Amino acid sequence: MTGGDGNRLSLKSRAGKVSKQRVIFFLSICVYKLIIEFVYLNRISPLFSYSLLTTNIDLSKMIYSWAICTLICIVHPTDPNRPSTYLFLLMTLIMWIPLSSYYWMNNQNSAYMSCELLCVLVIALWCRANRKRFFMEKSVSHSVFDFLFVIYVLITIYLIAKRGGIDSRALDFKNVYQIRSEYDNLGSIDGYLVNWSAKAFFPVMSSYMFIRKKKIPLVMTFLLQIGLYSAYAYKAFLASAVLLLLLFILIQKKNNIKRIVSAFNIGNIAAYVLDILGITEALRAFLPYRTLFIPAKNQFHYYEYFSSHAFLQLSGSTFGRLLFSEYQYDRPIGYIVEAYFINSGSNGNTGVFSYGFADFGFAGMLAVALIVGFLFWFIDSTTYNMPVFLTVGALSYWVVTMNDNSLLITLVTGGFLILLIMLMLLNTCDLVQDNEKNNAYERSK
Repeated sequence: MTGGDGNRLSLKSRAGKVSKQRVIFFLSICVYKLIIEFVYLNRISPLFSYSLLTTNIDLSKMIYSWAICTLICIVHPTDPNRPSTYLFLLMTLIMWIPLSSYYWMNNQNSAYMSCELLCVLVIALWCRANRKRFFMEKSVSHSVFDFLFVIYVLITIYLIAKRGGIDSRALDFKNVYQIRSEYDNLGSIDGYLVNWSAKAFFPVMSSYMFIRKKKIPLVMTFLLQIGLYSAYAYKAFLASAVLLLLLFILIQKKNNIKRIVSAFNIGNIAAYVLDILGITEALRAFLPYRTLFIPAKNQFHYYEYFSSHAFLQLSGSTFGRLLFSEYQYDRPIGYIVEAYFINSGSNGNTGVFSYGFADFGFAGMLAVALIVGFLFWFIDSTTYNMPVFLTVGALSYWVVTMNDNSLLITLVTGGFLILLIMLMLLNTCDLVQDNEKNNAYERSK
């Protein structure tokens, strides 16, 4: 056999392996879609039809929904060495598949669903673009992160103490709204600090201590995050710690994409079984209800509302009011849209794409997709020394918040810009660079 024949066989072998992995991935996503649809039809809709999580099946839209699912799997990035592959996967599982399922089970608008699919394609193109290697010429000393860790610990302890310390009632999820109602809204500075501590400093500091192999400080970061949850009763703080730890474990294993999908499958099945058996409704309330289908419902509500009302043009944010236009409502837009459909008195938050529609229509959705895609590519290009599982773990909760906030809020109030800057610095940290050099040496042997 000639060298050329051997190369061709090798290429065919690799192509066959990639094709097989793609088929397995497609089947796992199909199973996930079937599971969440079963849970919705048999548990979520019967229990929460009063909140407009109703059933109005359209078979033609079901076919389109499965076509969308297939196309997402075809364009899904596959490079295991790029964080964007896993960030795209999280958006697929948390946002796009539930949205496509709710679309046909509730006979929702096809134009909006099609534009969301176009947004998926835009982000997928960014994830496949060749990444650069942006770096600073001088490495950052690990002593800088040691100092930041001390600041993080002091700020978090201050925030917990200011709230009155740990509240044991938070051990029961049913008490969280009661706990929140017992204290006034945080001031602007403390409000930012709480979000930045839980959503930026926690994931970066836990990643840094993992790299340093410092077990006690690593455990301390998780205990502080749990402390913030117990003091402020935001379940998302607790969920972010669980998701980060889960991704730390799963991404280091073989077939990690399939394992992540399987973890979501197990989570939704467990939520259904535990609820049916009367053991607990907490997982059902958090995962399929609050994380998957409430945001999906709200996306279509925002589309319907702003199809007949003036666009916000960013006036819902302080930045937009300063530069563009005056806000025309007396309450946050989430309350306005929620009251338009059902007078529940709650804040109907939605995701980045429907907020984009609320601001500028379909053009706003595509603008958000371009920005999110660019951010994914930029993350790939600025965290190349970092172990992928640490980068994805640190950024995972940011992806989750994109299903429940506007892009501007996730970037500023949600702490993503601070998180990204710290990850870029950590990428150039002397310990991280030494770790990457050692890994490269081991791979070359």
